[in-house]
Amino acid sequence: MIDATDTTLRASIKALREVVAPALDPDAAQASEQLALVVDALDFLRARVALLEERERFLLEHDLALARAVRAPAAACTPACAAALDDAIARGEDALQRAAARRAEVAEAGAAVAAALRELIRDAATADPAARDAIERETVRAARATITADRAWYLPLGFDPDPGSVPPIEAALAAPE
Repeated sequence: MIDATDTTLRASIKALREVVAPALDPDAAQASEQLALVVDALDFLRARVALLEERERFLLEHDLALARAVRAPAAACTPACAAALDDAIARGEDALQRAAARRAEVAEAGAAVAAALRELIRDAATADPAARDAIERETVRAARATITADRAWYLPLGFDPDPGSVPPIEAALAAPE
């Protein structure tokens, strides 16, 4: 069976541009603006739909790398926070190791790891200064890959101030660290 997602999106965009747009009342400026936003959103989705699974895996791999890096200093935080981080790491590793893991499972595991990291970062504010500093240092270090991937992901929208410095999306998603 052939995936018709691209064809469906292209046809939808064409219908909006060629049928709906001309039928709009010329005085309905807000409707025209909203239609343009919808068409742009569909164009963006069309450009990125094939990479959604790859992006979910990148995000999970990235957050897992950070979670592993802060695992030792996390022990200085509350036991519940450290345990939640360990559980999230196990869940994330399981999702990545299973070739049959669906995109939704990878995304859910990634969300669990990200949530555990957020809680750890909050908890670290009152932790031992050495542990807090280690967690902060690793978090800032890890942010570079996410920022680069986000810039590449959203590049088609045209908002990046220096688009020439953004790597191709495939390269940005290939290296979580």
